[in-house]
Amino acid sequence: MSERLRMTPLMHKYYTHWLNTETLLGNPRDADRFYQFVKACIRYGRKRRSGSWLRSFLETDLKGRFCDDYLEQLISDAVSIFDHIAEYEDVVFPDPMVHLTNPPSVSAAMSLIKKPDGTRFYTDQEIEAFIQQHFK
Repeated sequence: MSERLRMTPLMHKYYTHWLNTETLLGNPRDADRFYQFVKACIRYGRKRRSGSWLRSFLETDLKGRFCDDYLEQLISDAVSIFDHIAEYEDVVFPDPMVHLTNPPSVSAAMSLIKKPDGTRFYTDQEIEAFIQQHFK
C-alpha cells in the first residue's frame, strides 16, 4: 500500500488558512480561500492530487466541527469542487484542433485522444488523412 501524499508546507499554509474560516464554503470569501488552496495544490504539488486525497485530510481535520450529515455534505462538495478545478486546469488551451494552424500540433493532439477503454481514438492513417485534408 502506498503512503498518502503529504502537503507541501505552502499547500498546508493555504489549507489551514481555509480551515480557519467560519463556514468553509458558505460565503464567497471562504470559498475564495478554498480555491486558493486548490490552486496551491495544483501549482506546488509535484504529483497530481485528487479530491479523494483531500477527503482523508478533511475527515480527520473537521471531525467534530459540524454535525455528521452536514460534514459529509461539506466534504463531498469540497472533493467535487477540488476535482472539477483540477480537471479544468488540465484542459489544453489553445486547442490545436480548433485553431488548425500547426500540423504537428494537430497530429500530436489527435494521437492523444483516447477511447474510454484507453485505446487511441484515431489511427495513424486517420490522422494523416485529416492532416492532408486540412493542410495540403
